[in-house]
Amino acid sequence: MITCGNIMIEAPVSRRDRYLEYQCYQPLANKFWREDYNAMWKSCPKNSMNDSMYNLDWLDMSEEERQSKRDSFEFCLKDDEIVFDAADFTRTGKHIFGQISMTTNRTALEWMHRELEPHGFVVHPLHIQQETTPSHIDCTLVVLKPGLVMENVDR
Repeated sequence: MITCGNIMIEAPVSRRDRYLEYQCYQPLANKFWREDYNAMWKSCPKNSMNDSMYNLDWLDMSEEERQSKRDSFEFCLKDDEIVFDAADFTRTGKHIFGQISMTTNRTALEWMHRELEPHGFVVHPLHIQQETTPSHIDCTLVVLKPGLVMENVDR
């Protein structure tokens, strides 16, 4: 889940073995929603988990082919459905940074933008070029204070 102020968002994860993970958080989200009249609980549309959601040829590509795709920020997920892991987003104030990665696609950033813009949030796509298999920006980039971030591309 992602929290943005008083908004809780359930993420439609990319891995089949994590599809029902959101259920672990539902009792807590329900508690917060019931206790705070201003709390908003949003659930992103669940994705299909069908093979069509993935670029199945990713693992069969040569390293050169994969590098060419990475240079365009294309990875193993297609953009037909909304797919993201909450850990691919980080927030500072009203600015939310989301990375297109092995676990988050462009469509997810568009969905987050549409959902959060009316609440005063700005969603920024973020690309860390040195990352060869980006996933979970919280392992790579941490906002320490205004004007200072720590980056760990080797993670």
